[in-house]
Amino acid sequence: MATLYISEEMHLRRRTATLIAVGTVAGLSALCLWSQAPDSSLRVAGQNIFDLFNNATSLYMLPLGGLLSVLFAGWVLRGRTLQEEVTSRGRYGNALFPYYRVIVRFVAPVVIVLLFLSQIGVI
Repeated sequence: MATLYISEEMHLRRRTATLIAVGTVAGLSALCLWSQAPDSSLRVAGQNIFDLFNNATSLYMLPLGGLLSVLFAGWVLRGRTLQEEVTSRGRYGNALFPYYRVIVRFVAPVVIVLLFLSQIGVI
């Protein structure tokens, strides 16, 4: 995905874009590895770089991605489209879909926000 973006938007050859993407991942991985050493001074905001990336993804990005997913599924997708996707075009039945839609629209976003606030220590 990153390679496609780099090659299309920056008008680079795929080989060059792949090397840029791999180099970036390798560089960040090396920083994470070196920051784990006992005598390492690679720290940002009091955390080593590995812990910083780990906390950023698990505490912020994953809940945000889940919240955006349920908001998209519940409020942006048309009801018929969502129903076709969830039931595999009726293959698995439509009886529970109205309940599913209520959960995706109203319950899941609230639960995700409450869990997120609890995880970061607000509540």
